[in-house]
Amino acid sequence: MSEFASKPGTPALTKSEFEASVLPIFEIFPDSICILDSDAHITRVNRAFTRLMGYTEEEIRGRSIELVVPDHLRDEFLRHKKNVLQGDEIGRETVRQARDGTLIDVLVRGLPIELADGSRMILVIYTDIRERIEAETRLLQARDRAQRYLDTAGVMLLALDRAGTITLINNKGCEILGCPEEEILGRNWFQSFLPEDQKDHVARVFRDLTSEPGGSFRHNVNPIVTGSGEIRLISWYNTIYLDEAGEFTGTLSSGEDITEKRQLEEQLFNARQLESTGRLAGAVAHDFNNLLMIISGTAEILTLTGGIPEGSIEAERISRISEAAGRAKVLIEKLTSYGRQQLLRPKIFDLNTVVIALDKLLRQTLREDIEISISPAGDPAWLEVDPMHMERVILDLAINAGESMPSGGTLSIIIETVDLEADRIASERLMLQPGRYVVLSMIDTGEPISPEDLPLIFEPRLATRDVGRGSGYILPGVYGYVKQSGGEMSVSSGPERGTTFRIWFAEQQPETTPLPVVEEDTASTGSTDGTILVVDDEAEIREMMTTILEAIGYRVIPAASGQAALEIVEREAVDLLITDAVMPGMGGAELASRIADRGIPLKTIFVSGYPGEEIIEQEGLSPDSIFLQKPFTVSALTSLVQKHL
Repeated sequence: MSEFASKPGTPALTKSEFEASVLPIFEIFPDSICILDSDAHITRVNRAFTRLMGYTEEEIRGRSIELVVPDHLRDEFLRHKKNVLQGDEIGRETVRQARDGTLIDVLVRGLPIELADGSRMILVIYTDIRERIEAETRLLQARDRAQRYLDTAGVMLLALDRAGTITLINNKGCEILGCPEEEILGRNWFQSFLPEDQKDHVARVFRDLTSEPGGSFRHNVNPIVTGSGEIRLISWYNTIYLDEAGEFTGTLSSGEDITEKRQLEEQLFNARQLESTGRLAGAVAHDFNNLLMIISGTAEILTLTGGIPEGSIEAERISRISEAAGRAKVLIEKLTSYGRQQLLRPKIFDLNTVVIALDKLLRQTLREDIEISISPAGDPAWLEVDPMHMERVILDLAINAGESMPSGGTLSIIIETVDLEADRIASERLMLQPGRYVVLSMIDTGEPISPEDLPLIFEPRLATRDVGRGSGYILPGVYGYVKQSGGEMSVSSGPERGTTFRIWFAEQQPETTPLPVVEEDTASTGSTDGTILVVDDEAEIREMMTTILEAIGYRVIPAASGQAALEIVEREAVDLLITDAVMPGMGGAELASRIADRGIPLKTIFVSGYPGEEIIEQEGLSPDSIFLQKPFTVSALTSLVQKHL
């Protein structure tokens, strides 16, 4: 109630007493004032009112205050007028209209005045609030712009007060947390969105931020729990809010979801480790091939030329050497498989036909207490790989699965063609691009692979069953072949569901032309006449090949280097060149090229402990080059020589 209004328990003022109390401050009052009679007609206004509304006192005196009320507010005005005349005070923000039609935002207060004669007057005060409204509008607009900036940010923005209560979250933050804004604001961040094992750590970071006077800026990475219970990894940049007194009031943090990024980094790191190990395996395989060549070749030479009676103890011992060399060769093949250095002959075929054709062999290979279920794709599943190696992959995986089911179980082989999208690639951590793929799934009901062993399952191991399951080289060999062939391999395992291996290859069209390959033909043709130049920097291998070829009637000239071989062809007539592809100084490809540059037509057989595909690519050989992989048998060498000499 205004100081001008009659107070309960005090004598009512006469009209002259009321005017006498009001008029002394009437003109100095900064707000616009008008006095109305009981019919809401204007009896007096101050100069502030005339300046605000644009009317002179003479123009407006005696007229209804409705003169300054916009048409659309008439009903509201009449309702409030009635309330004031009944003794109510009013105060509200509204709009009034000046003489020139300008609409003015005002705070209007209406005070009923009861006079001594029982009549009523109304004191009306208008406060011009346009500047305040404009300031508030600008503030709201700035806030809206700021919120739009926050909501369009590609990172999560999170504000906490000093108790850890969430006071701000942007759209990206709501998206990451999987909750609407109204379900997030007001909740405690540490209790609501952090894993149990992270709450103390993140709370320490929060406390550390508050302990540094003058503000601070800090980076940390920690997992969060979304509304659905999913764990996401967030990289945070934090700063703090201080009030005017320099006291801590809260934090503002920007967070980037790096879950997929970290997964890809781990995959890349693992892939590089596997690649490095693969290169090492290839190098070891090369050197071991040379040694194995000497062992197996010498055993064969003794058998052919040593005059050892068949059935003698010496013959049996040589046979054991040959058998051991054969097993070692298989081991080397697995090493080179892991090292992704196999000589492959890819072609396009329907995976359904290969798997169905293996049905009988699988049932013969696995125990009778293992049930085999094969589900081919409804349509042809065309892929481009080496079909013989693919058969070996399927058999190896089946044998591996059988070892995990010592008491029997079920092995399911499922072939599908799927459209692989980015979200599935991320969820399954596949190193693939979105597209159409042929998928071979092999699912067993055996003992699951433990979580600590699962990341190591594709790494080679010296022991046969120290990690996970199966031979130490079966799964790494399968993995190496799949990666070398441009595919991807994944594994999942757990209680109640056994283990699932999946192999992914890009789907092909049946009309695609297969890659050209050179088929090896070891049919024995030709004679044993002619001179052969044998070039190898390993003396034992050079001598062994010389012995083998001389034993069947060829004239052999050995050379320890490419330069020595060039000097020989300048003075000797040579019919065939057999050269190691990789040698110090001058390799086999360069040697053959320099001989051809001299105008000497000479067929060349390249040999190497490295796989032929790698040698052809790295040494610049033509795809139709004649290649013999170490270790080779005596019959393989002699047949190839007889064919091309």
